[in-house]
Formats: sequence, C-alpha cells, structure tokens
Amino acid sequence: MQSEELNDCSRCNVSLKSIFCELDKSALQTIYESKKNHTFKKGEVIYIENSHPRYLFCINSGKVKITQMGTDGYEQIMHLAGDGELIGYRAILCGDKYKRTAVAMEDSSVCLIPVDIFLSCVKENQKVAFKVFQLFSKELQDAEKKVIDIAQRPVIERISQSLLLLKESFGVESDGITLKIIIRRDELASIAGTTRETATRILCELNTKQIIRLSGKKIQIINSEELCKSAKIDL
Repeated sequence: MQSEELNDCSRCNVSLKSIFCELDKSALQTIYESKKNHTFKKGEVIYIENSHPRYLFCINSGKVKITQMGTDGYEQIMHLAGDGELIGYRAILCGDKYKRTAVAMEDSSVCLIPVDIFLSCVKENQKVAFKVFQLFSKELQDAEKKVIDIAQRPVIERISQSLLLLKESFGVESDGITLKIIIRRDELASIAGTTRETATRILCELNTKQIIRLSGKKIQIINSEELCKSAKIDL
C-alpha cells in the first residue's frame, strides 16, 4: 500500500459520483483534512473479512472485487466496484466486523475516510443519509436477484449477463468493444455462480459464434445485440 499526496475533495470529480456530492464545502473540507490517500497494488487486500472497520473506502480510480468465502472453501465474488464507489460502509453502519474481503483487481487509488468522520456526515446530512439508504437497498436487490438467477437461469445466460454487467459498470476502451476490465476466468465464473471450466467453455462458445472475441487476457464484445439475446435481455 503506497501513500499519496492528498486530493482536494471540493475539486475531486469522483466525489460528484458519490454520496459526498450532497455535502457543502465545509463538510468536504473536514473530510479532506482527515482522510488518507493510498494506492493499493493489484492483488493487495484493502480490508479483510472479520476485521473491525477503521475507515470508509472511496475508490478514486481502479477496480476492486468484494469477495466472501463460500462453505465449499471457494472465493465468491459478491460485487465489483469502480471509480467513485464506496466500499466497507455496511459494516460501519451496522457496528459490526467486515463480512467480506476487498481486493484490488488492478492498481487502485483509494481514499480512506475515518469511521467517525463518515458517521458524522450521515448523522448531520439528511441527503447523505438517504443516499446511504439507497445504497443499502440496491445492494439488497442485487443480492436477491443473483440468488434467483443462479437458481433459475441457464449458465450461458448468467455468463452473458455478467459480460454485459462488466461493460455497463466499467465501459469499453476507445475501440468500442474491448472491456476496460481484465478479469480472470475463475473471477467471471464466481460472478456468474458457476465453475471455471464451465465459464471457459461458454466463453469459447460465444467466441466461436463471433459474439465476443477472446484476445489474450482481454474480452471484446463484438456483437452486443446477440449477447443481449444470449442473456435473454430485451433491447
């Protein structure tokens, strides 16, 4: 973990995407004076399951996976977070230990905001509190949807949906087709609730059908319409 020069919150573009867009200059200044900035290297743990929270984490740049160990001993990816997203807030608000682990998927610049400062923001600003409530609600909806999808949807639909989710969440490169995130086959399998072998087989099928193109570690979506059909998503 590498420390960085502090960024001014009032001039931070990322803050406009987060709950902190509702704060006035005085509150932003308080955060600026108390936070830390760190770069977490690829594969580095940001926080670990069963540890006590000391900070709220706001991602300036990079990609982070939120994982949980399943009863079978395998890592399950519960969420992928990118620029402007907050992670670790649920344990803070519940006064509990982290239930999951956060790991940098690439070199990621992250702001560390002390717990007491974050809680003060929530208590003193109704709009911030409402946005936190919305985050909670969306997280619950996503979790419920994932359980239903894994139980009811064929694996090819789940893999296709996962690829579309990656495109929506992280975008594509300037060529318009290459996903901006490098994701391993086992990570994609974890998101879709299947095995690495099955995920690899489905990717090869989509590649053969020229719906996607596998280019080394990168995945290119060359036919979004057909991928939506494969995912059973209405255009």
